[in-house]
Amino acid sequence: MKKKTTYIFLSLIMSAFMLDLFSQNPFIDLDNAQRCFNEYGKNKTNQSILDSAKFYIDRAVEDPDLATSGLAYNYRGAIYKELYKARENNDFNSSYRARSVEYFLRSNELDTTTKNREIVKQQIKWLAIQFNNDAKKMLEREINIEAAEKSFKEFCRLILIYDTNFNIRPKEIEFQLACGSALQEKAQNAEKKEFYDLAKVAYFRVLDMDSTNNDANYNLGIIYYNQGANLIMKVLDFDTPIDSISIFDDMAKKFFTQAKPYMLKASKKPNCMKVIEGLMGIYYSLNDDENYKKIKEIFDKIKSDIDAGLVKEEC
Repeated sequence: MKKKTTYIFLSLIMSAFMLDLFSQNPFIDLDNAQRCFNEYGKNKTNQSILDSAKFYIDRAVEDPDLATSGLAYNYRGAIYKELYKARENNDFNSSYRARSVEYFLRSNELDTTTKNREIVKQQIKWLAIQFNNDAKKMLEREINIEAAEKSFKEFCRLILIYDTNFNIRPKEIEFQLACGSALQEKAQNAEKKEFYDLAKVAYFRVLDMDSTNNDANYNLGIIYYNQGANLIMKVLDFDTPIDSISIFDDMAKKFFTQAKPYMLKASKKPNCMKVIEGLMGIYYSLNDDENYKKIKEIFDKIKSDIDAGLVKEEC
């Protein structure tokens, strides 16, 4: 009987111990999350520490008191940011990054103290830059315009949270130029007119923001010029029906005429050989001998000066 009583007593002690071991204390969880996060900062090769930090912080914020804690969500955002960096850095659709953004924004709403907001805003800025970088990669690697625009919009949203006075226009111009360039490349590879039209739209957006932008003006001039040149090749093709030649010729001249004002605006930047050469091609194609000769003289002079090292090419 005594032995049985002893077993029951030991069983009760073990049950109490196990209950205490696995009982949830949100503030201890928060401390453990902070400890693990700091330990991971010292040794980033051990990602199991980061997993532990995630476990503790996720469990901590389930408590009503910590569910409204700016500090807790600051740590949660930082932990998920590290998970993104460690495991999904090349994933354009990273769930860790999306949740990190969500948690930092939540922290920013909950804790309005100056110190906390400055810390959180620096984190938001870093995440914003990743979205901007991804938008560029999407254009360079995949030419995925829709996905790039989505990523760029997220960059704009976050960077303006970081700094409401941030001048977004230069970034918008840079992005639209990159879109235009990617679409031009896609048009050349696929030989499809619709991609040229979409590239034009991107460059027109740039000109709406900056009518003197040299890159947008030059690229519009080149697109129109190349469209005209392609039609001239059809005129010269022996397989082209005779009754179609005059139609192609007229259409080509319209494209060359459209190209001219954009190339002229681009030529305001001095000593850019590709622009001057583009103007030469346009005047030649329009049979404008007078202006062709003038531009050719300028071209020859600048080329000679560049070759002699007297001036530097500026494009």
